[in-house]
Amino acid sequence: MGCGTNQLMTAEMVGVHGGHHAYLHHLQMDTAGESVVLHASNSVVEKSLIGHGQGVVLGPACDENLHNLTVRNMTYEDTRAGVRLLSHPNCAGEVYK
Repeated sequence: MGCGTNQLMTAEMVGVHGGHHAYLHHLQMDTAGESVVLHASNSVVEKSLIGHGQGVVLGPACDENLHNLTVRNMTYEDTRAGVRLLSHPNCAGEVYK
């Protein structure tokens, strides 16, 4: 799956849930909420501009392990965080570098 645009998008968020191999690139997002939320393993977000809001969120996932998530070559303007890693309380798992 892939998504790319050269136009400014105003949206609550782009969410990728379940499955594998999401590729998001050249996004331009300006939102007050979470801009990109990844719940899919083997996913890449790159070469994008995120303005305001929460930035890129990885997780939370409790029913399956997320692995091989990449966020690179990003520009953030006035976001609360660049990349956030979330987990539900009482969920187990490991975080790898």
